[in-house]
Amino acid sequence: MGPRPSPGSASLAPLRNGRPTVTLSPGAASLSTPRRSFRPPLYTPSPAPSPPLATLHRVHARHKSTQSLSRWSNFGSFFSPPPRRDAAPPPDSAHSSLLASLEPLDVPRLRQAYETLLSIQLQASGSGSGSGPDSDPCPLTTGEINRIMDTLSRSPDVGALRLLAKVFTDLPKWGYAGTTKARRIMIRGLCVGGRVSDALKLAGNVPPNEVEWFNLLDSAVKRDPSAVDPVLEELKRHRDLTPDEYAAVFRHLRYSIPDAGIEPIRNKMVETLRDMRAKDIRLDRNGGADLAVLQVSLGDLDYAQKVLSEWDMEKTKDPKLWNLAVELEMARATATATATASPGSDGDDIAVRDVVTRMINRGVAAPQRALAFFAVRHLSDTRAKRSFLGSHDVIAAIDHAEKVCRTDASATVWAEAIRVLTLDNDNADVSAALDAYAEARHRGVVVNVQLAQALIIPLCNASPPQVASAMGVYTDLTSEPIPLKTTRDRDRLLELYTTLLRAASRAGSPDIATRLIKDLRARSLPLPPSGATSILIAIMRTAPDHHAAFGIYAHFHALNGARLSANDYSAILACFLDTKRSSPFAPPKLYLEIVQDMRRSGFRPDSQVLASLLRSYGARATGVLRSSSDPAIRASHLSSIHKAIKDLHIFLRLDELVEVDVPLLNALMDAYSRVGAYTSAFEVWGELVERRSREDAARVKELYGPSISITLDTCARSDQLGRARRIWAWARHHGLDNPHTWDTWVECLCRLGKLDEAVDVVCTEMKIQQAGAPRPTKDTLEVLLRFAWSREDLNDVPRRVMQDFPEMWEDVSGLLERKVGRLLQARKERGMEREQERDEQQRKEDELGEREDVSQEQLEQVLQRLAQGGKRGTEAK
Repeated sequence: MGPRPSPGSASLAPLRNGRPTVTLSPGAASLSTPRRSFRPPLYTPSPAPSPPLATLHRVHARHKSTQSLSRWSNFGSFFSPPPRRDAAPPPDSAHSSLLASLEPLDVPRLRQAYETLLSIQLQASGSGSGSGPDSDPCPLTTGEINRIMDTLSRSPDVGALRLLAKVFTDLPKWGYAGTTKARRIMIRGLCVGGRVSDALKLAGNVPPNEVEWFNLLDSAVKRDPSAVDPVLEELKRHRDLTPDEYAAVFRHLRYSIPDAGIEPIRNKMVETLRDMRAKDIRLDRNGGADLAVLQVSLGDLDYAQKVLSEWDMEKTKDPKLWNLAVELEMARATATATATASPGSDGDDIAVRDVVTRMINRGVAAPQRALAFFAVRHLSDTRAKRSFLGSHDVIAAIDHAEKVCRTDASATVWAEAIRVLTLDNDNADVSAALDAYAEARHRGVVVNVQLAQALIIPLCNASPPQVASAMGVYTDLTSEPIPLKTTRDRDRLLELYTTLLRAASRAGSPDIATRLIKDLRARSLPLPPSGATSILIAIMRTAPDHHAAFGIYAHFHALNGARLSANDYSAILACFLDTKRSSPFAPPKLYLEIVQDMRRSGFRPDSQVLASLLRSYGARATGVLRSSSDPAIRASHLSSIHKAIKDLHIFLRLDELVEVDVPLLNALMDAYSRVGAYTSAFEVWGELVERRSREDAARVKELYGPSISITLDTCARSDQLGRARRIWAWARHHGLDNPHTWDTWVECLCRLGKLDEAVDVVCTEMKIQQAGAPRPTKDTLEVLLRFAWSREDLNDVPRRVMQDFPEMWEDVSGLLERKVGRLLQARKERGMEREQERDEQQRKEDELGEREDVSQEQLEQVLQRLAQGGKRGTEAK
């Protein structure tokens, strides 16, 4: 082992896929060949007290299956920059371009200028001139680097977060040690970008008293609810919560009601209030409003009224208090409607109207939730009068809500109204929802995820799914950047993609599905593990051939490859084998690409994975022999299958990681046999014979039973009676025979024209169980009767079977009865066809007899008139 690299140094790792991999020690970034782009953790903490964020700009090596399919797509990982098409600016203008791109922020231009300056810095460092960010050759000062990071950290743009991670990782390259200030900026950027869990990991390398705990908690509440509990746990380890942080907890509890349920959230609220009382912590006005809104959501209205009574609402313009007042009155109106078992109507919302009017008069805009309330109430009132709702009812409800609230309805309000139309009205036509949506677009409403969901879900659930209309809504949604400020936004968007993908698979539209998967990759949005594989399999089944199916898989693997389990890979491989539209069998190269992906993911494919492929080749060869009557076509197909089997055989010989066991060799031998490659099949048999002594003695009979049967079938196909006798003697000598191999031996003799010998084996050796032979079964006797029938021996063999095995004759005689019955039916049908032909001939003769009185001269005159009529018709044209 050589000396360990010093911090910030690099070492050259062995070649990977033909390219060297540069691995930098702590203090530098980690660069490797681009890997399939799944969303890696932004930060992996190190036990060192102040490690740089080396993993922030990690670019994972792409798997071979997407490398070999560059025609499918070109995607990078979360932090890999998009491909640059513009030429880099000259060094003298890069600095000014960088400063100009900070305000307003232009991330692509900033990245280009930054990388130009970084290359200058690296060249200067490599030549030995310059030692720090403030030395003369350094293109950027410490203050400018801090300004770049600070500007990027305040942008929610994904590209800004990628560049921020790169700048943070590059700090050692500028000679700038990562300080607490730099880490705090990076934490802020991660929070703004919704990567709160990664921010919390990085916070472990910052002194606790310098961590902005409220920002971490508030960002978790808004953008990453799953991180709230870990942030609270870490925060409580260092200090007590402040009133503002308790208020954030109450907001989190309110947002969690739809998923957790009312009672669990109420219990957590009571526990939090008990903790506050024990520490004598009191909420301010805003915190009290947050708690009051939570209690309103839980149905506890008294506390909210108490909070509001402490304030003169006519003198305040605080939106939070006015929104609380509106929420309170809406909750009361809803409770009244529930208590009276009525849907509520416009007349029941007088109190809500009054609060909204007072709110507007104080100069505070009415909340969109109030518009949604009034629109839904208006629709409920309309539905109470008549059962059917149409698009005009939705538009009228929106107009009513806008009139009361004196503001335009947002996309969310339109979504609520359309959802009433599509979900609550059993008679609603999806076209009515599209008409209402068209009106919203006409009014300039920008589509958000909620509005898209309200239309796409019913469109996709229609029978048949209206995928074209759903994709039209999706196109409107994606025509503008989709803000994903919270994990709820991400979950809604993922639900939308899942719905569209399932609909595309049901409609047989692999192109649409591929487009959606590409969009998911571009947005760094992997599908949730539950159900993702079933979606992929459903889409692959719509592919026209194996190449198209593999293309779909390759895109999906780049998106969700890190989340696939061993069972997922097995299901994908099985689906790939079942793709039988245009391509007759699975190309081994593509199948093995999936196997290699499985191996790279840490799962070792067992021999059954490759045996399944070989069995599919054997089944396809059998199908060709049965279905194709043209010798040339049959030979061409069998030759292609033979080549695929041979390629796989070469792979098994060369790949040392594949465990070649007896079942795999059996599948290989059977595949060769079915395509007529008997020499290759017997070579595999020779390998099986040679390795028998090395197999587990307790399992050798179980393993070699199929081997004996396959090689005897091969002898029968290749007309090699002598070899068959030697193999059977070898099997008997080593005690590898079993009831199934005896049946195969009997069938082998029958196929090779030795029916009498086969009868002797069954009726003598097996009957008396000579030398350990098993008793014949129904299947054994049916083999004899089937070949006796094919050789038109309907007397001797059946009579011998009936005499020697009377107890089984009733079971096996049905085989002959069915064959005789089918023969009689066929003869009957042929007789009916002949009778119909005779009747038709007699009818023609009778008709001709009826014309006997017509003279030859008259017939010629008729033909002449017909010819003249045809000539006149041609001239008229």
